[in-house]
Amino acid sequence: MPNISDSFRTLAIALLFLIGLFGWLLPMTLLLAPFGKHTEAMRHRLMWRACRFAARHLPGTKLEVKGEKEAEWQRPSVLVSNHQSSLDLLCLLMLSPRLVVVTNQRQWRNALYGAVIRRLNFLPIGMGFDAMQQQVGRLAKEGYSVVIFPEGTRSRNGRLGRFHQGAFALAAHLKLPLVPVVLHGTDRIFPKGSHTFRRGKIEVEILSAWPAPDNNEAAIRETRHKMRAHFMERLGKGGGNGKVCYSDTNLRGYSPPEYISDTHSSSHA
Repeated sequence: MPNISDSFRTLAIALLFLIGLFGWLLPMTLLLAPFGKHTEAMRHRLMWRACRFAARHLPGTKLEVKGEKEAEWQRPSVLVSNHQSSLDLLCLLMLSPRLVVVTNQRQWRNALYGAVIRRLNFLPIGMGFDAMQQQVGRLAKEGYSVVIFPEGTRSRNGRLGRFHQGAFALAAHLKLPLVPVVLHGTDRIFPKGSHTFRRGKIEVEILSAWPAPDNNEAAIRETRHKMRAHFMERLGKGGGNGKVCYSDTNLRGYSPPEYISDTHSSSHA
């Protein structure tokens, strides 16, 4: 049974989310909607700032970003990440204002925040591979990277699930590098099925980019297996998060990659 401090922490995080969504992001997104692509970069920067604000102020949580200088942010890529909590998306979207996410149909059609993520070019998984490839290719030409959870759903026990092939096939077809982002600790703070947040530490580990696999089934399958093994190694034996060592630094010391600036963003508007 959750204690009082966990309940207050959960309430505080929910209020942060509501303030960010209704007080800032949703009104600005709807306000800017009629102006089309001219404000696309601005909408993404609003989301990025809202996520950074929420991540910085998660009560009772220490957050560290590692390895961002090694990430191949200078050109569009396919970011692949393990998926163990509803916090995962927040931890990824805080990294850059030039990210779009492949999400499920239920979230994409949601009456509450579906309007926001559609304006942010999030892509529904049910659109089919050919349409997905076309949309990701278009966004890549505009300077965006795509975030995909190859497990397809959140883990119930914090262990790494089976990787599906879609992210690796997209990278192969579009010749985009793969950037692994390993999330540690989000499952302990807010596991799937939980209604309360716990105190803890989160590490966002951005690993060096992998080149796009050759565009054939054998190479795509091999890359998928090797990538999952790479995640298993980083997460510890069994694909869990129990062996990670955290520091007490938080996001206040983290800056986005140097190439991201208002000037750069507006060039793609």
